[in-house]
Amino acid sequence: MKTNKAILILPELELPTVIEVNDDLATLQKAVGGNIEMYPLDRDGGKFHAYINEDGKMLALPFNPVATAVVEHYWPGFTQGDEINGPFLVLGSGEDGEESDVPQDAIDYIMGLTMDDIAKMV
Repeated sequence: MKTNKAILILPELELPTVIEVNDDLATLQKAVGGNIEMYPLDRDGGKFHAYINEDGKMLALPFNPVATAVVEHYWPGFTQGDEINGPFLVLGSGEDGEESDVPQDAIDYIMGLTMDDIAKMV
């Protein structure tokens, strides 16, 4: 088990938080409140990704506007037909597919989002 720098975005319009998280399945499931589903976030070689609750919509978890805006930034057009519900955990992707620290450029972008930025994207 390895500890990595991650970003946790909760749906209650809280600001994203940089945290340290273990990379085992139980910890990832606890962070998102259930079974995990992985979302690749960057198109340039898989440097980072996010986990969501796989059943977030079915369980009627709260809409997560910050997470939805993050996905919209990296995958333009996403918000035209989808949204993120529930917690959103961003981690880096190692060379062999293992979890790693979130890249600094992703931290800088996500942590720099303002409510105005989010409103324009969702």
